[in-house]
Amino acid sequence: MFCPAMIDFRKYMNRTRSLGIAWLVACAGCIGADTQPPFEEVYDIIRTNLAGYQMPEPATRSVEDLLKVLGTRFELVPMRAGVEAPAPTTAVVKTNLFDGAIAYFRLTTVKSGLASELVAALEAVQGTNKLSGIVLDLRFTRGSDYAAAAAVADLFATGEDVLLDWGSGAARATRKTNAISLPVVALVNRDTAGAAEALAALIRHIGAGLIIGTNTAGRAFTFDEFELSSGHRLRISKSYVRLGTGEPLPEAGLEPDILVSVQPNEEREFLADPYRPVPAANTDADKNGLSSRNGGTNQATRVPRRRINEAELLREHREGSRLGPQRAAPAAEEPGPRVVTDPALARALDLIKGLAVLKMAGQE
Repeated sequence: MFCPAMIDFRKYMNRTRSLGIAWLVACAGCIGADTQPPFEEVYDIIRTNLAGYQMPEPATRSVEDLLKVLGTRFELVPMRAGVEAPAPTTAVVKTNLFDGAIAYFRLTTVKSGLASELVAALEAVQGTNKLSGIVLDLRFTRGSDYAAAAAVADLFATGEDVLLDWGSGAARATRKTNAISLPVVALVNRDTAGAAEALAALIRHIGAGLIIGTNTAGRAFTFDEFELSSGHRLRISKSYVRLGTGEPLPEAGLEPDILVSVQPNEEREFLADPYRPVPAANTDADKNGLSSRNGGTNQATRVPRRRINEAELLREHREGSRLGPQRAAPAAEEPGPRVVTDPALARALDLIKGLAVLKMAGQE
């Protein structure tokens, strides 16, 4: 038999607990709000730690305007709200095999151990397949471990040249006879930053492959980091990251060899599903966001077409037939393979397949 006083006490405790939970949720919202740090604090840290630097005057006394005029050598990292999400345990988060011969690896970050992880992933994909090339997807990929970027590039290098110099360290290639000789295409975009930019630059620098996409973020620096009173962190570039030639990675970002520009929200959807259905091609170039390097425009959404393999390409090369729109369309009832609609990835696959055809033709 319950005592009435005990019942009232339990009601009181339940009500108090509910109010407490509501208060904690509200406070968590306040703590997590990403308010701007004090302007004077940010301004003084930059002026103190960059002797001789001519501080520009922003349009207003706001940190946002200040960082806009300072450029990519300064970065405000959002405040830590509550418990931070754990760092990913693996850097290679997606693996695929396209057309039975092209290995694809999607990287989220460039960090220590990436080279070993990539080798293991390559061996797993290769299996009994004879590969014709590799696609490294560095879109939205970041990282600050430049030694890890150099270690990945070293997998494809045969000499002993200096690969990368980041001020506080440098990395050389190791002489080897088992370097990966497959052609590589690095996919990049405006959110490819830091060590990921360095990796893409090294792929091109050592002659392992090409870069497809848009200009990268232009954040290939080493940084000093300062904790602000608001909980933010201010990162100030300390030194340029340079290739073995001594050339610094550009602040305007790496310029790709083949320019393929896609809107970021669409590109994220393509990363999730490179075969996702897209509308029929639109002649309005401003709506599709894909431009060519010579100032013309291409279309970001292409009409699905059947992909041909290396054997078909080689046969047409021998026969001298023309590829393209004149090619006879397959019968309507013929079931075809799934078509990659991701513009940057599709361009990379076509490029690697073309190189495979030239290699096969040269061996005859």
